[in-house]
Formats: sequence, C-alpha cells, structure tokens
Amino acid sequence: MPHWLVIDLEATTDEGGWPVSEMEIIEIGATLVNRQGGNRTTSSVSSAPCGAPC
Repeated sequence: MPHWLVIDLEATTDEGGWPVSEMEIIEIGATLVNRQGGNRTTSSVSSAPCGAPC
C-alpha cells in the first residue's frame, strides 16, 4: 500500500465533564501519508455543536 489515510476526530468534552453519549464531533481532520511519513495532502472541516452550542 503506497499511502495511508489518517483521520482525526475532535469532540466536545472537558476532563471529567460530558458523558460520551452527549459528545459531538466538532472537527474532522484527514491527511494522506506516504510510506516515508511525508504528507501528500491535508484537509480539515469544522462544525458547530448542535446539542450544546457555544
């Protein structure tokens, strides 16, 4: 396999705070990495939480 797709999800949370069932994804990051560890392309999308907006 010449490349790997690495995905990073960030969620609303505070240490000792919200239960996992109430967390919302607020950012999705992705990067395409080659075997040598070099980034080929990177992308990030942010969203506003719906259940507990800021």
